[in-house]
Amino acid sequence: MRNAGGLAAVILMAALPSAAQQYQPEGFGAKATGGEGGQVIHVTTLAAEGPGSLREAIDAEGPRTVVFDVAGTIELGRGRLAIGYPHRAAWNEARQAGEEPPPNPHSHLTIDGTTAPPPGITISGTMMIGYGASDVIIRNLRIRDNGYCGRSGSDCITIVDGCRDICVDHCSLTWARDEVVNPWGQCSDITFGWCIFQGYGPHGYGPLVGGGATRTTIHHCLFAHNMGRNPCVTGPTRPNITLPEGAGCVVDVRNNAIYNWHNVGCTALAYSPRVNVIGNRYIPGPSSDPKLVIYVYQDAAAYIEGNISPVRPSDDMDQWLGAGHLVAPDWEAEYGPWEEGHRADEPFEAPPVTMQPAEEAKDLVLALAGARPRDPIDAGIVRTVLHETGWAGVPNTRDIDWENEPPAVSAQAAGDGFEVTLASEAEDADGDVVGWAWELGDGTGAPGSEVSHRYEPGDHVATVVAMDDMGATGSARLKLMVQEGQPVVAEALPEIRGERLAPPGPVGGEPPLTVEVPRIAAPEAEFPGEAEWQRAARLVPFLMQADQKPVADAEVDARVLHDGERLWARIDSMKPGGEIRPVRPGGPERWFHRSLELCLAPQWGRRPWFHLVVNTNGEVLDAREFDRDWDPPEPWRIESRAEGERWIVEVGIPLDDIGADDEAQLKIAQYRDKDEILIWPPETMPDGRQAVSQMPLLQGLARLLLEEER
Repeated sequence: MRNAGGLAAVILMAALPSAAQQYQPEGFGAKATGGEGGQVIHVTTLAAEGPGSLREAIDAEGPRTVVFDVAGTIELGRGRLAIGYPHRAAWNEARQAGEEPPPNPHSHLTIDGTTAPPPGITISGTMMIGYGASDVIIRNLRIRDNGYCGRSGSDCITIVDGCRDICVDHCSLTWARDEVVNPWGQCSDITFGWCIFQGYGPHGYGPLVGGGATRTTIHHCLFAHNMGRNPCVTGPTRPNITLPEGAGCVVDVRNNAIYNWHNVGCTALAYSPRVNVIGNRYIPGPSSDPKLVIYVYQDAAAYIEGNISPVRPSDDMDQWLGAGHLVAPDWEAEYGPWEEGHRADEPFEAPPVTMQPAEEAKDLVLALAGARPRDPIDAGIVRTVLHETGWAGVPNTRDIDWENEPPAVSAQAAGDGFEVTLASEAEDADGDVVGWAWELGDGTGAPGSEVSHRYEPGDHVATVVAMDDMGATGSARLKLMVQEGQPVVAEALPEIRGERLAPPGPVGGEPPLTVEVPRIAAPEAEFPGEAEWQRAARLVPFLMQADQKPVADAEVDARVLHDGERLWARIDSMKPGGEIRPVRPGGPERWFHRSLELCLAPQWGRRPWFHLVVNTNGEVLDAREFDRDWDPPEPWRIESRAEGERWIVEVGIPLDDIGADDEAQLKIAQYRDKDEILIWPPETMPDGRQAVSQMPLLQGLARLLLEEER
């Protein structure tokens, strides 16, 4: 799917004209009013802060709706957008005094990404709603963790501190290195609807609802490539968690499409929540163990109905097929028997959500979930679902997602009175159209190129989305005037095409650090000898990613040199403790925890880039850009060995293969466990600026200048 002349590009379709007409929230967060009746604040800059910025609008007081006069990426660097943050001191002071905190004056907020010109708004970083901020609506944004903060701050959206009445609608929430979203700590009345969830890295999990959070709806969302928590719901009986009298954890999970969970890391319910799991479609991928998809244990109670999975392929089978629990001490997965209280006979009370059978809901989700216009990164996620490819824990975008052109779509309507028939045609210049989905303008939707619908009298905007076989979408819109006894009047709304987007290069901005790399004679053995390594450039300092504090020199000794044909790297470090367990017996993924990661690229801003991960067992996961089927050919060299308490990794990288001449780019990370991640180079440049990339693993590569003469 290449454009003329081989240029990688994509045309994006416009966002919908009226959020109020198109998006009608459902579930526990449906009563959120946002900024209704308040001022309208225009975002006029993509700067992270200052006049006209999104942060300035978020920090304002009183009811307000934020609209966008600009489009593109808001790069937050190490910062974070925190709704309610200016109220922090008053909130904490009241809590410490044992008093009820005063209402947060920064509540009553709508952030409406549908108002942005194409290609829409991407937030490179993370967001939090806290300090009692309530009545918040976030709509049609892409929020992508940029890799700068420590793992505990990498949730795309964290909701804490008693916040309530929150609706997150049609958002793309990806690359989080902890949970993608995390309602935690006595927050309630929350809806996540029509979102895309994808984590990144060894702890790249889906949604976690717990710590006292309750009354949460997750519906019509796409979960893809998450390492676990698809979703995970934990109740109030974990240590140190108390809830108001009569409160409990009730969560409603329905009509989601859940793809390629990692190993057995699918839907998990624990510590006494009450959860409805209804009408979800579970689709295993290359990283998945398909036998069990729902885990109910440690006093959780679930109502399970209508879910379709490999072990329950039709709806006339036992509802609890595919459900199981984890058994101590090894926490292996098993089917029942079920303890008393695990199986609920009736669904737990929850606000209504418009439902479809699981397979029909999956088709709607694939076409309609996420921010609009759908960009190539989101389209790549959907492509992997359509073709059942991709790996958990890593981005799966490829060049073809940027080269693909979305379908061209048209729509018509006919009918008398309130009964209207809507029809669409679509053409895809470089592939096939595989599905249609309609948003009918009154909060309902239906799949198919032709649908019939009964409307109330008045004006409505119907939108049809056609999806091609690569996950890209095009759309058409009709304004319908419906009157009793009169033929429907349909007016085609103008099609607005977005700009052409080029794929992200390895990095943007400038490198944070430059290192001169000595040249040696080509080694006679497999790797350079000790004398050569003593001449090598040492890479310092390594930092602990979470707090940016330097690591002692004795913990990591990393060096680089080259011989004109290969770049050589040796990382001699303290051996991480613990055991690496196979992710899947016989499977290819035994990596990340207790592992070393190298990211490589040629000159600044050029491609290709490479990603190598070596664990302490010597097993290697490698990729050439997004191609995880790539294996390093000769004359690449990779060796991992333990020497007492030290762990040594040596790598030889052919300069021709990575397109390097007189310079190359390198980043190193060592994953020890959880938040113990050591990184080089430092992520902040000497002048305080930061290297920017659309891929977390490519943030802040250092420039290696290759010495010409020995």
